[in-house]
Amino acid sequence: MNENAVEIENIDKIFRRKTVLKDLNFSIPRGVVYGLLGLNGAGKTTTLRILLGLLFPDRGQTSVLGINSQKQGEKIRQRVGYVAEGQQLYQWMTIKEILWFNGSLYKNWDTDYAYSLIKRFELDPKDKIKNLSRGMLSKLSLTLALGHRPELLILDEATSGLDAIVRREFLDSIVELVNDEGHSVVISSHLLTDMERIVDEIGILHQGHITESGSLEDFKNSYRKVKLSFEEPPQNSFHLPDTINEKHSGREAIITFRNYSSQKEKELNSLGAKNIDFINMSLEDLFSECLFLPEPDREK
Repeated sequence: MNENAVEIENIDKIFRRKTVLKDLNFSIPRGVVYGLLGLNGAGKTTTLRILLGLLFPDRGQTSVLGINSQKQGEKIRQRVGYVAEGQQLYQWMTIKEILWFNGSLYKNWDTDYAYSLIKRFELDPKDKIKNLSRGMLSKLSLTLALGHRPELLILDEATSGLDAIVRREFLDSIVELVNDEGHSVVISSHLLTDMERIVDEIGILHQGHITESGSLEDFKNSYRKVKLSFEEPPQNSFHLPDTINEKHSGREAIITFRNYSSQKEKELNSLGAKNIDFINMSLEDLFSECLFLPEPDREK
């Protein structure tokens, strides 16, 4: 069995002469919750639709669960659950009716399991879809995506538009299901505080290619933001190696480093600062401050 749930090799995709994906390469191991991050328009949805065989790349190839997306998309969709942003459901149906309808599309649909999820999410099978709240619709969409017990669950901005409490319930449900059922998950979202709570690994999609990929913990540990306090205002910037951002204000300097190591502490101590304090950085901080600087700056 292929150890990766997803493999993407040398993908290019152009829409109306605009390059959306350029030489895109990355893989996602099985058994993890993987967060695909990027600004709006970065190509996240395009990437996920290519994986599902709903779009075709102009170059390169992708596979999901060892199956070629471009040649066997229907086979992939039988083994993958998918929830898209603003997913449309037949408003005139009841929950019971749409479960029956959706189940007819899958060879491995598990009616008992689907109804156990409905009960878990406190949904009434007799309710009409048009009367459901946004949170209830999200839980129903998740049930429809999971009813055939997929090996991989793909969520594309599935929590967009939900209030904070409902988003938290939704994400907690995903974590529980991953733990209970062993699903792999790929989740795309611009809500980084949500992502930070549940993902094991991340990929940052920017300007058509992956700029970071790997363990969330390793990624966060590779960056440090440091505040230096001096007796007198520093005269010049320090331009230390691996600096990606440096700001001065009076007698203080705040520096953000990439590839931080113990050697960096020796360099900081040599600057003559009165105090050296470390500032915690969230995933959102890293995303906004560190990841979308011009390429030459990111390579310092």
